[in-house]
Amino acid sequence: MFAHCGVILALSAASWFLWGAAGGAMRRFIAEHFRPFNIVMGLALVWCAVRVAL
Repeated sequence: MFAHCGVILALSAASWFLWGAAGGAMRRFIAEHFRPFNIVMGLALVWCAVRVAL
């Protein structure tokens, strides 16, 4: 049981650090292409909402 919790803790920490590193690496790209990035993300959100609704 404790080993299972340790594995989950290690994977969670690794995911958290990877998510932060990816966000930091993408910061410059998003700052340079703010409007197109927002449009693409908005369209992806609408697509997901339609998929869930149907």
